[in-house]
Amino acid sequence: LKTIHQFETLKPTVPTISLDTILTVWDSYAQVQITLSFDGGANVSEMGVCWGTNPEPTPEDNVLQTKDTVAVLNISSLEPNTQYYVRAYAKNKIGIVYGSEKTFTTLSATKPVVTTSTASEISYTSVTVGGNVTSDGGATVTERGICYSKSSSPTISNSKVISGLGIGAFTTNLTG
Repeated sequence: LKTIHQFETLKPTVPTISLDTILTVWDSYAQVQITLSFDGGANVSEMGVCWGTNPEPTPEDNVLQTKDTVAVLNISSLEPNTQYYVRAYAKNKIGIVYGSEKTFTTLSATKPVVTTSTASEISYTSVTVGGNVTSDGGATVTERGICYSKSSSPTISNSKVISGLGIGAFTTNLTG
């Protein structure tokens, strides 16, 4: 006696993807977590997040892709103090699907806070000077250092010596 088993294959559908949470928001970037919970029964050819300043963003606006079914993605190059719309998306041979839309507003960046330290090791032709960047103002400090002039209130338009980046104390030697 032969037993015959019948079965019917399911037709592929679009994937199931979600934007789980917005983890971090700064002035110029945000970090989000997405999860692909079902591939729709077909190979997922593309997935990630899309965002923009208008509702219902698509990959044609801005896109960050991943191959991971659970991923933390860093959206960068955002404008400070701006509202963004973001949603996860996935695409297979059946079509593209979007997760629920979420919004976030980037932080306002302010000027960094820096103090000038007292000059030391003063000679006829050199001096050691420095400072301390105590706050980045919500944005990355891309340059720090000393500016100087023979007149009062020097700016970076006068002479300057770059002494790294980021927050923290720094020193430099001026000669000549």
